[in-house]
Amino acid sequence: MLLEDAEHGVVSPDGSQIAFLHVGSSDYDRELWLAEADGHNARRLVERRLGRSGKETDLWSASWSPNGQRIAYIERESVPSNFPTGDRFLVYSRRADGSDERFLFQDDRMDSVPGQYVQLLPPPLYWAPDGRLYFALQSQKRKGGHDDAIWSIGVDQNTGEPLGQPREMLRGVGWIGGFSASKVGKRLVFWRSDVSDQVFVSDFDGNSRKMSSPRRLTIDRSANFWATDWTADSKAVVFASTRDGRHKMYKQDLDATTPEILNEWRKVEVVFPRLSGDGSEILIGHTDKPDDPKEPVDLMAVPIAGGTPRVILSEPGINNFICAKPPSQMCMLQELLASGNFFYLFDFRQGKVRLVANLPGNVNSGFSPDGSTLALDDGSTVRFVSIDSGIVKEVVLKDWPIRKSADFSADGKVLLIASVTPAGAPVILGVDLDGNVKVLLEGDRSAPLAYVVPSPDGKHGALDITTGESNVWMVENY
Repeated sequence: MLLEDAEHGVVSPDGSQIAFLHVGSSDYDRELWLAEADGHNARRLVERRLGRSGKETDLWSASWSPNGQRIAYIERESVPSNFPTGDRFLVYSRRADGSDERFLFQDDRMDSVPGQYVQLLPPPLYWAPDGRLYFALQSQKRKGGHDDAIWSIGVDQNTGEPLGQPREMLRGVGWIGGFSASKVGKRLVFWRSDVSDQVFVSDFDGNSRKMSSPRRLTIDRSANFWATDWTADSKAVVFASTRDGRHKMYKQDLDATTPEILNEWRKVEVVFPRLSGDGSEILIGHTDKPDDPKEPVDLMAVPIAGGTPRVILSEPGINNFICAKPPSQMCMLQELLASGNFFYLFDFRQGKVRLVANLPGNVNSGFSPDGSTLALDDGSTVRFVSIDSGIVKEVVLKDWPIRKSADFSADGKVLLIASVTPAGAPVILGVDLDGNVKVLLEGDRSAPLAYVVPSPDGKHGALDITTGESNVWMVENY
């Protein structure tokens, strides 16, 4: 072990130092650090910034200059209260002692890595032996994703000044995840991936809760599909998509091969749609200005059978909502603001009832089907909050550092968390209120699991799995 709470380490050309990203408690908490090759003398090179307006800046993608004098890196400016955010990407270089920061360029098309990979793979940045800085920019958007082109810019290794303007080099199908080059600068290697999020279904064993091998439900690779809920009778999965370039919501029976459209909307979606507790209405959060954290998000209810939508609530920071099942009439509403995560008990016909919890940073949340318990996972501790008494029970999951979701099982006894093993295999964990952990499903390393949504009858789970293909390419005499 060299370093803890660290990722994306890059060794200096002379082998004496490691540049790495120091990771905090959330997706927006990364700083650029340096350490000696043996892991000693770790120190911060560039810190993240927090803006009063709700914007946060963290660090991505360090790369050493060929002479080892400077480090190039990406700053990501985000508005975590609204998702998707339209992140801004700015590229800088500075000396290895932290001094002499130089701005190189800004291009928001660097937001190339798909959502389920972004925690593992930052936008690629590579300072090649020929002195040019290579990176990827979106060149074309498609129904199922986008394509990247390879770009480069010359950079003076001593002063850090840009030499000319960025120029496009090569286009292709799929997004680019990383670069490398031969030392003499004659061959550039990169890997390109064309993947999409698809809905899979697994069955829960009634006794052990173990999940069966997932079977694919959606079959259209030209679009991304995200499972968000089930119909009240547990016969169909409800999912969202930007198929045909528009935000749409579908349902698909477990034995069907094609989906049925439920609703579509024109505004930017900032919260995945879900159903009301009784399944009679579609709840959706959207806004005209996702990049402005001060702008309100409209929480809408649309009858699933068709009809006039209504605005339930319009406030900044609406980030998530989960409804309990009948006879409970309650939902949980999350508002993510610059001052923290606020969780409110919420009646979707009347509005907010009361504040239940407030935590800083980025938090995964789940609401039990009977409306009795709120689960909060900040990446270090899982907190089970009793809605009636306010008593908080804390559970620390030491062996599972990367966790991406938190949904209760249909009976409310187990929290379902997507995580990864130390070897990188995606898993679904079952965590009970006493902190006992069981692996319910282990998947393939090449197909990340984002989350699982259990059906109301507890027999099935709808999984978000990223599928597709990745290949390594080489360009000679580039």
